[in-house]
Amino acid sequence: MPGAGRQRFARRNRLCKKADFTRAFETGTRRIGRRVLLYVVQNGLPYSRMGCSVSRRFGQATVRNRVKRVFREAFRTGLEELPTGLDIVIIPRGRAREIALEAVRSEIAGLCRGGEGPG
Repeated sequence: MPGAGRQRFARRNRLCKKADFTRAFETGTRRIGRRVLLYVVQNGLPYSRMGCSVSRRFGQATVRNRVKRVFREAFRTGLEELPTGLDIVIIPRGRAREIALEAVRSEIAGLCRGGEGPG
């Protein structure tokens, strides 16, 4: 697919190390929305990074992977709406199974700005 490489979820925008997740869980601000739970912490970088944590209780692997794909795409396409310099860990809540990309994008942006995401 030509041109698809330009729209990737860049490696610099991913949380990959366990230490980054642990720092977000232990020192980050917890923000609760209808579909997602966010842990947000400053990262000291000029860009924001995102990681997902989806437990097995949420469903089978195909369900968990779909949720993670939606979260990554919502972050990637809504990056310009988010504040810079944040590490964000996204955890789905029960209503996240049947979610639309736009709903997740706007909720994540609203929660990262410190307010509540739209209903």
